[in-house]
Amino acid sequence: MRDTISTPSEESKISRVFSALMAGGKFTRFEAERYLSDHCLPSTISEIQKRYGADVSRQFVTVPGYQGNLTSCCEYWIASEERIRLELRKGKVKKNSDQANKMSFQTYEVDTTIEAVKPQNQLSDGV
Repeated sequence: MRDTISTPSEESKISRVFSALMAGGKFTRFEAERYLSDHCLPSTISEIQKRYGADVSRQFVTVPGYQGNLTSCCEYWIASEERIRLELRKGKVKKNSDQANKMSFQTYEVDTTIEAVKPQNQLSDGV
């Protein structure tokens, strides 16, 4: 399914992660490194929350780590209700403030299935 979503206008690591989360993606720090080239997802999530006022959901999950040993880490996503709230809020930002300049959005058409974010041949891979 394809939807139109909003992403920050700057092309950066933060905008890549924000776009992927707004497209419905869920990521652990290991997946973010592999699919989004983000080597420090928790810090990026913190910046997204501060900069864009996004409520990023999280839960601890256990995933295969080094040499297959299990490790615990957070998985992050933006709930559908929050994505809708962020979409609605973008039209209410005043254009004359510095904060509004940081929060300017461009509209992109993005495939909201997880396959759009993670390559098809790597969907079943362990981390």
